[in-house]
Amino acid sequence: MTSDVQDSTPYRCTPRFAAADRLDETVGFGDLEAVFADVPATLTGHHNEHPDNLIRAGFALAALTAYAQHTRAYDQSSTGTALSDLCGDLGHLCDVLGLDWDQLAEAGRYHYDHEIRHLD
Repeated sequence: MTSDVQDSTPYRCTPRFAAADRLDETVGFGDLEAVFADVPATLTGHHNEHPDNLIRAGFALAALTAYAQHTRAYDQSSTGTALSDLCGDLGHLCDVLGLDWDQLAEAGRYHYDHEIRHLD
């Protein structure tokens, strides 16, 4: 495992796994959960050994894990495939709620960009 150090990339923590060329080549849920086992579940009251964005990634993993377990993709799909499916289903949820998926995705991208470019 690598350490969480800031470098010249826009990422606020060092990627823990090599990039996958295809969605079905991404790491499995068990491997991800092992990496996040010691990451706090909240942004408050933690020490500086865990960057905030690693903790935020843990929030997303919790949501993705619940989604994958609910859809029975947890043991059958890669995390990349599950992420892609969740994004599509979030679009369907926006349709049902009468929300603009593109506008929400753009707002999420704005928050992500802000969080990786500013100090925790």
